[in-house]
Amino acid sequence: MSTIPSGKVTFLFTDIEGSTKLAQKFPVLYESKLHKHDAILKTAIESREGFQFRKIGDAICASFNNAENAINAAIESQINLKIEQNVEFIIKVRMGIHTGEAEYQDGDYIGYITLTRASRVMSVAYGGQILLTQDTYEGVYRKLPDSISFRDLGERRLKDLTHPERVYQIVSDGLQVDFPALKTLDARPNNLPVQLTSFVGREKEINEIKNLLAHTHLLTLIGTGGVGKTRLSLEIAANLIDEFPNGVWIVELAPLTDKSLILPTLFQALGLKEEPKKTIEETLKEYLRDKKILIIFDNCEHLIDASASLVENLLSSCPNLKIIATSREALKCSGEQTHRVFSLGIPNPKDKMTVGKLSQYESVKLFIERALTVNSNFRVNNHNAPALAEICYQLDGIPLAIELAAARTNLLTLEKINERLSDRFQLLSKGKRTAFPKQQTLRALIDWSHDLLSDKEKVLFRRLTVFTKGWTLNAAESVCADDKINPEEILDILSQLFDKSLIIFNEDKDRHHMQESLKKYGEEKLETAGENIKIRNKHFDYFFEMAKSSSALLGNSQKDWINRFETEYSNFQSAINFIIKEKEFNLAAKIAIALSRNMEIRGHITEGRRWFEDILKWKDQISPVERASALQWAGTFEWIKGEFPRAIELYEESLAIRSQLSDKKGIAISLNNLGLVATSQNDFEKAVNLQEESLKLFNEFSDKPLIADAMVNLSSALYKQGNYERAKFIMEESLKVYKD
Repeated sequence: MSTIPSGKVTFLFTDIEGSTKLAQKFPVLYESKLHKHDAILKTAIESREGFQFRKIGDAICASFNNAENAINAAIESQINLKIEQNVEFIIKVRMGIHTGEAEYQDGDYIGYITLTRASRVMSVAYGGQILLTQDTYEGVYRKLPDSISFRDLGERRLKDLTHPERVYQIVSDGLQVDFPALKTLDARPNNLPVQLTSFVGREKEINEIKNLLAHTHLLTLIGTGGVGKTRLSLEIAANLIDEFPNGVWIVELAPLTDKSLILPTLFQALGLKEEPKKTIEETLKEYLRDKKILIIFDNCEHLIDASASLVENLLSSCPNLKIIATSREALKCSGEQTHRVFSLGIPNPKDKMTVGKLSQYESVKLFIERALTVNSNFRVNNHNAPALAEICYQLDGIPLAIELAAARTNLLTLEKINERLSDRFQLLSKGKRTAFPKQQTLRALIDWSHDLLSDKEKVLFRRLTVFTKGWTLNAAESVCADDKINPEEILDILSQLFDKSLIIFNEDKDRHHMQESLKKYGEEKLETAGENIKIRNKHFDYFFEMAKSSSALLGNSQKDWINRFETEYSNFQSAINFIIKEKEFNLAAKIAIALSRNMEIRGHITEGRRWFEDILKWKDQISPVERASALQWAGTFEWIKGEFPRAIELYEESLAIRSQLSDKKGIAISLNNLGLVATSQNDFEKAVNLQEESLKLFNEFSDKPLIADAMVNLSSALYKQGNYERAKFIMEESLKVYKD
C-alpha cells in the first residue's frame, strides 16, 4: 500500500476463538492451521489496501483508509477460513471493526480510545462472527452492495467503555448468520459501575490474577492508595462475568465509618430484603449458599478486622462464592491469596526517548489517553517526549497521580507540568518521614493540584467533602455558600472544579461526586480551615429539612421521594451520625423519626434499629414527645424483625409517655401498633380490642388516612379471628374512606 492509514482510520481486530485449548489438544495440527490462518488474513488485508500493524499469537490488528475495504477483507477472510476447515479440526475467528481517530507514529498507533473500541467489540463476538460499531456502520451502510447487510444487535455495555455501544453484525452470503446472545456486561446480573474512562494496560497482570482466582476463593489485591486496586478489581470482574451465572457485585466500604454497616451494605448491594425471625447474616448465607457468584469488597483497610471476619464467615458457608478484596494490607484469612498491585511501568528519563519507545510504557499510555479526554489536540512528539518521561517518572507511575497531572494538559504544556512537579516534590521531600513513600508522592501531587485552584475554588472543594456519595447543585448551594461564596457562584465554581478533574459529574443522575482520595484530602483541609463543625451543621440542617419533607410519601410524588431518599441515603447516614457524635440527641431523634417511614419502605431495618438504640440511651436529653415517637419507631423495627416481646416493651413505654402527655392521637397510634403485634402473635381477641380502642380515638380527630389504616388493621384481626362478615364490612368502609 502507498500510505499507512492515519487520521480517521477503520480498524479490523481478529483472534481465534478458544485458541489455547486448540493448541493444547492438537499441537502439531494447530501450528499448521495457524500458518494457513495467517496467510488467509494477510492476503485479504493486503488485497484491500489494509495495513497489518500488529500480530500477537493468533491475534491480528489491521488498519484501513476506508470502512468498505475493512468489511470486505473481513468477509473474504471468514469465507476462505471456512473453506479450509475439516471435521476433525475447526478454527473459528472472531472479528471486530471500529472507525475512529488514530495516528501512526514510530511503529504503532496513538489513539488508545479508538483501539480500545475495536478490541472490545471484537472480544464479544463469537468465532465466525463479524461485529462493527455504530461509527463504522454510519459511514458505510449506504455504500455497500445489497449482498451485504447488517443485523442491529442493539446497544450493549462493553467492558471499559463509558457508554453503551450500538453493535451490528455483518450478514453476507457464505457467512454464518445465527449466533448465541453476545457476552456483554448486561448479559449477567451485576452492579458494576459504568466507567467514565477506559482501562489502560496491565494485560499480563490481569491474566496472572485470573489464574490466581481460579485456584482460590479469596484473593486480596494489596497496594498503596491511588495505585489502581479498585479499577483493576472491576476490570477483573468484567473479564470473568461469564463465569458467574449469579453475577458479580461490588461492595464499596470506603464511605463506611462503622464496622456494623458492612453487613447491611453488602445486603443492600445484593438487593436482598430482611426476613422475620432471621438475622441479616442468616438470610445472606442462605442466599449465597448455592450461588456461583463473585463479590468485590473494595477498600477494606480501615475496617480490616471486621472485613476479614465477615469474609471468612461467608466463605466457610458458601462453597461457590468467590471474593476479591482490595486493601492496603492482607485480610489474613484462612486460604487467602494475595496479589500486590504495583504502580504502572515508568520510563527512565535519563534514556533518550522517542515517541515510539515512550509509548510502550503503561504509565505513558495512561497519561496520553487521559490527556486526550480533556484536550483533543494533545500530541506527543520527539520534542516534548522527554518531559512526559520525566512526569511519569516523578509520579512513580501512580495512576491517580497521572490522571490528575494529565488533566492539566488543557492549560499547561508538558514542559510546564514537569517544571511545577519538580518544584513541588522538592518542597515536600522532607515531609513526614513516617508516611509511606508513595503516600507522600500522592499527597504531593494533590497538594500541587490544590495549589493551582483559586481561593474560592479551594473553599468550595474542601466544603464539598462534607457530602457522602455525591451531591446535587441545590445541596451544594445550600450547604457550601456563605459570606465567602455566594449561592449564585456555586455553579460556576463547580464547573471549574469539574474541568480540573477534581469532581465528577454524572449526567444521567444530575449529580456530582468526588474520588475518595481527594475527599480524604479535602476533609483535612476543612478541619485545618476551622470550618468542619460549621459546614457539617449546615449539611445536617439541609438533610434534616429534606427528611421532614417525607410527608410527600402520602402524595402523588411518593415514588420520586422514595427514590430521592435512596439516592441521598448515605448523606442521611452521615448527618445523623454527626449529630449523635455532637450529642445533640433531641435533634438526632427528630431526624431519625422523620426518616423512619422511608427506612421501613426501603428495608433499612437494621440501620434503623441501630440509630434508635444509640439515641434512646440518652433518656434525659430527649423531650418526652420525641422520645415517645422514637420508642414507637424502634418498636416498629423490632416488630418487622419478628422480635415481638421487645416490640411490645417499646410500644408500651411509648404509650405510657403519651398517656402522661394526654396525647390522644399518640395513644391511638401506640394502641394500633400493639394490636398489630397481637395479631402477629395470633392473639386475635386482644388484637381486636386494641384496634377497636385505637379506631375510636382516631375518629375523634377525623384523620382519614389514620382512620382508614386502623380499619384495615381491625379488619385483618377480625378476619384471622374468623369473624368474616364484620371483617368484610369494615374493609369496605375503609375503602370508602380511602376514596374520599
